[in-house]
Amino acid sequence: MTQGERKAQLRTRLSAARDRTLWLFDQVPDEFLKRRVHNFYSPIGWHFGHIGRTEEYWVMSEALKRPVLDEHLSFLLADLPENPKDNRVTIPNRGAIVEYLSATRQRVFKALDAADLDSSNPLIAEGYGWEFALQHECQHQETIAEMMTLIH
Repeated sequence: MTQGERKAQLRTRLSAARDRTLWLFDQVPDEFLKRRVHNFYSPIGWHFGHIGRTEEYWVMSEALKRPVLDEHLSFLLADLPENPKDNRVTIPNRGAIVEYLSATRQRVFKALDAADLDSSNPLIAEGYGWEFALQHECQHQETIAEMMTLIH
């Protein structure tokens, strides 16, 4: 597979996953976005933002050594001991999360277009960082779907 074909494949798969994520987001009532529905989970809205944060972190920060869009937001959406689940209720509103997902995805796609997938950097080679972001997004879709059964 050529780099162009691999990039096109990654774009298609990432776009399809994001469509599913946004569809799920539309199913969550506003009153549940910032509320923990079970002690095991962070708030549902946090999971949506965390999808974008993880994509931005692994592709932009780690693979390409570029800064994140917003350090404070990146921290709020991080899965870190310094950001415990009870703190994760302080996330932005729905519109701001959707905007963050969109802005991050635009940067990640632009980076994909410019990337040399034959790189010796293991996070860039063969599009690994983008594939990682895709699999992570799918994982959180599953978590979100499970959480939604707790609110209905």
